[in-house]
Amino acid sequence: MQDFNQRHQQLSSWVKQTISEGWLTDQAQLKFDQLETASAEQLFSNTAIRPLIVAFFGGTGTGKSSLLNRLADADIAVTGAARPTSHEVTIYLHQDHQLNESLKRLPMQQTRIHYHQLAQRQQVAWLDMPDFDSVESANRDLVEQWLPYIDYLVYVVSPERYHDDLGWQILQQRQQRHQWLFVMNHWDEGKPEQYEDFRSKLDKAGFSKAELLRTSCAAKPIDDEFEKLEQHLNQAIASNGIEQLQKTGALARLHDLDKLVADYSQTLGTQAQWQALSKSQQTLSATHNKGLVSLLRDQAQGLLQPLQAIEEDTPWFRSKQNPTRLPSTGDMIEYLGNQRCGNYLQRIMREQGQHCRKQLLPEQALTRKLSGLAEETTLSLEDNMTTSTAKAMAKPGTVIQRAVYKLCNWLSFLLPLALAIWAGWFLFAHYREGMQGNVEFLGTSFITNTLMLMGLGWFIPWLIKRKIQPSLVSSFKRGVFNAIEQTGLELEQKLNLACEKVIEEHQDVQDKLAQLQQDAPTKEEI
Repeated sequence: MQDFNQRHQQLSSWVKQTISEGWLTDQAQLKFDQLETASAEQLFSNTAIRPLIVAFFGGTGTGKSSLLNRLADADIAVTGAARPTSHEVTIYLHQDHQLNESLKRLPMQQTRIHYHQLAQRQQVAWLDMPDFDSVESANRDLVEQWLPYIDYLVYVVSPERYHDDLGWQILQQRQQRHQWLFVMNHWDEGKPEQYEDFRSKLDKAGFSKAELLRTSCAAKPIDDEFEKLEQHLNQAIASNGIEQLQKTGALARLHDLDKLVADYSQTLGTQAQWQALSKSQQTLSATHNKGLVSLLRDQAQGLLQPLQAIEEDTPWFRSKQNPTRLPSTGDMIEYLGNQRCGNYLQRIMREQGQHCRKQLLPEQALTRKLSGLAEETTLSLEDNMTTSTAKAMAKPGTVIQRAVYKLCNWLSFLLPLALAIWAGWFLFAHYREGMQGNVEFLGTSFITNTLMLMGLGWFIPWLIKRKIQPSLVSSFKRGVFNAIEQTGLELEQKLNLACEKVIEEHQDVQDKLAQLQQDAPTKEEI
């Protein structure tokens, strides 16, 4: 089973990789960087043996420094009027424990260390924290920097200032991260009802089992519970040990990490959500296909319509084929792949992303797959245009139209020839019969009628061929429209394929995250 540092390192690698793949945004890295990783063990050079870190925490005028001075029986902490401007942390520490002064996360230059040799205080390090409600913002920053390293927080209030809102905000935010002990200082100025009111407030905040002691640091000693302050911590160490007491911070850090993992998992979405998105996305892709085809067809129609109009105005006796008037494939691509088409393709990507957001799924992974959609679609249109127009121009018109055209082409030659052969045979036969006196010789009317019939035999197929002749403009237009239809279909396929690939990648990303969750230690294993 892995500890916090191992899981933190693995999650860091996972977050960086997931962000690079477009599944999470930089906001995810920011959340990860905000994880609290500091622990009291990092304060000391020898992490195997260390004291319990106990800090006096509270607002201005509550007497935290006076408590530490009374505990040390010496003036080691700043008190009085200079206190709100003191940007220092005072540590009262046994000389057997050396601080890790190379720790970069803490401003050690703002830390005052007072070593002692008292055996009864060897297992506890006492800290006097700056006033969190000081007029100096640097004091609050220093408090926030030190809080993650504290095992035990002694929350110090005074009878007049136990309602401090800022203190309660910090208290509630870090309730599960520390062991707590509460002290109402200046008890020589306090009243029993103030103590009971504060006790009630603690119970409502979830600290019903926490100890609440009354102390006084006045010049004139009174009967208070100051001795219980140190006795309480020594008893806690004796009964539970430092390892058990520091378990609270470890659990809080792991809880934060697990919460962040759960947040990442929710951001990524479930496989069922992505499958549902895939189904609805197919309908959206079909709509985008139709939209692109309609846009390109309208633009192509606008370019080819004048050519068709010229062709329709061509006299019947002239050929409709005029290749010099047809635009080239490059001209068509340049004309169709304009800014309007590019804007529409960008709009498709935006709508795909919006579709993900509506389903509460991360859009970055899908839009990343579609990042080159506009360029790919333009290249597909160019390839399809070249192939489709070449095929259309190679076989203009329909199959029936081409068959009738070829038939008429043969008939315009064969019919006059057949009529000429028949007329020659008939003329020869009639001439032979005339020489025998059986019939009269043929006159000029026969020749005239024969020539007219031969002319009709040539003219009628020629006329039909001319009328049914496939139009190059129409054929080119058909090729262009086929290319547009094929490009729209390929666009739809790319959109659906991108979604399928994203679903596959999502499964892999979620599996890795689930593995991190499975490796999490239980409360009993910490």
